[in-house]
Amino acid sequence: MRYIGWFLAGVACLTFGMAGLAIGINFNPESTVKFVLVWDSGTWAAIGACAGAIFTAAAVWLSLYYSRHDFREGVKLISETHLAAGSNSLTKMTLRAVCTGRLPTTVLSIGFRLKTTGVIHPVSEFTGDYDSKRKLERGDIFEARLQAYDLQQIARKFSKIVGTNVRDIELSVRTGLDTHSSPLSKEASELLERFMKAALGEGPPVII
Repeated sequence: MRYIGWFLAGVACLTFGMAGLAIGINFNPESTVKFVLVWDSGTWAAIGACAGAIFTAAAVWLSLYYSRHDFREGVKLISETHLAAGSNSLTKMTLRAVCTGRLPTTVLSIGFRLKTTGVIHPVSEFTGDYDSKRKLERGDIFEARLQAYDLQQIARKFSKIVGTNVRDIELSVRTGLDTHSSPLSKEASELLERFMKAALGEGPPVII
């Protein structure tokens, strides 16, 4: 949508620029040229033709823009926390990649990316509990499930690199075309931070 704003700003600049030019010519006492606009049917027809050409070009450009972006790969990343069975504490996490574009998406891996190093750690390093279906159509979901023991392993590994700075960790998915990353949800960040503090001895142990 920001491109629409740029387009409108350009039209406004052109309009005010022409108006400023006309005022400058007409009010300059040393000017030998006068810009006189005659408001007759021919003038209105010319203005209408120019406006029609501008808005037609804008409509064509917008249709091309949205058709191009509509057929790009789209992936939405979601991180959620859950209660463990028979417990009142959040000790489980689910990671999801949702295909939102018209193009099918092939998920190669889902995991965590450390912004400090740029390295992506797939969940396959810590668990085997993830979906086997890799090719997603629009609306399909790829899901990985992390239990408390898996989160302990992740916390031990990541805390050695980033300490308890959980903001340095984001959710990431690699597809056949691109890599998509997104911040963890507030709940997922807080849960992972609990495990990381426990791993460093800076917080109480997480009961699992």
